[in-house]
Amino acid sequence: VGQWLTCYVHPQLFEKADEDVEMVHEGHVVILEDDMQASPVYWKWLKQMWAHYRRRQDLIGISLQSQHLISSSGSDRLVVTNDFNPYMYKVSGSWGFSPHPRAWPQFLKWQAKLAPTGYVPSDLTFKGTPVITSKWWVGMEREGRDPKMWTAWCMKYMEEKGLFCLYPNLPKKQAFISSWNEKGEHDPGAMQGKPSTALVAKWDAACEHFPVSPWRIDHDGSQIHSAERPLRPRSCNLAGSNIIFDGYIYQLQGGMGLG
Repeated sequence: VGQWLTCYVHPQLFEKADEDVEMVHEGHVVILEDDMQASPVYWKWLKQMWAHYRRRQDLIGISLQSQHLISSSGSDRLVVTNDFNPYMYKVSGSWGFSPHPRAWPQFLKWQAKLAPTGYVPSDLTFKGTPVITSKWWVGMEREGRDPKMWTAWCMKYMEEKGLFCLYPNLPKKQAFISSWNEKGEHDPGAMQGKPSTALVAKWDAACEHFPVSPWRIDHDGSQIHSAERPLRPRSCNLAGSNIIFDGYIYQLQGGMGLG
C-alpha cells in the first residue's frame, strides 16, 4: 500500500496545509502491477478517455479493467447494461489505474493527514451495512494482519467527495488490462496461470464509445439519477508559449490560393 500512496506525488503536496490548494499534474500516467498484461491498444483508449472526461469534477481516475465486484454485497456479478458504454462506479479500480491529475494529489494529502491519527477506513457503509472493503479490513485485523488496502482509503475518500472511477464496458467482458492472479498480499493464487479476462486485441468500434454523461453506478450496482456536477471550465494558459501569428496567416493564404 505504501507504493500506491507515494506514487504520482505532486511536488507541492505537503508544502501547504490547505487541502484545497490547487495541485495539478502535467499529463497522465497509468499504474501497472507486476502480474498485469495490457491490451496493445490500452494507451490509445486511455488517452481518448482523458480527452473526453478530464474536465469532470467527480472523477478520481480511470481503470483499464473490467470490473465485476458489487461492493455492497461482495458479489462478483456486476453487470451494467448500457449498450456497452463506459460507466462511473463508486469503487476504485486497482488494475491499470490512471489517477486524475487534479483529484489524486488531494486524495494523497487527505490520507496522509488522517493516517497518523489512528483512523482506518473500515467504516464505509451502504444503506447502513458495511461495504465489502470494510468487511475485508475488519476481517484482516481480526486475524492479526495489516489490511494494507489503498482501495479502502480511496473508496472512503470517494464517498466523502462524491467521486467515481471510470471503467470500460465492452462486449464479452473484454478489458484493456488483465491480471494473471499471481499469489501475493491479497491473492492466494487460486486462479494463477490464466488471465482474469480476455484482452481487447485490436481497435474497433466498441472502443469508441464516449458518452457525454456516463452512467454513475452506486455500491449495489444500481444507476444513480441525481443531478451531475458541472464540468470544470476550460482553461488555457499561454504563459511562456511562442505564437507566430503571421506564419499561420501565410499558411492560410497559401491554402486558399491567395499567397
